[in-house]
Amino acid sequence: IVPDGPADQAGLEPGDVITEVDGQPVASFEEFVVEIRTRRPGDTVTLTVERGSEEFEVDVVLDATEG
Repeated sequence: IVPDGPADQAGLEPGDVITEVDGQPVASFEEFVVEIRTRRPGDTVTLTVERGSEEFEVDVVLDATEG
């Protein structure tokens, strides 16, 4: 999680596990990346997140990455 990046601004924390992107299950980091790369910077995605024994949703506004 990049300080002041989209995930940080959405309240995600190290150790959170993302299980869905806009209702689409993601079982691995690779599947997460595939889902995110179909979106554009500025799009808002809803992530389903597990933190410990809790599950919740957060909206994240995607940002552009360099490199």
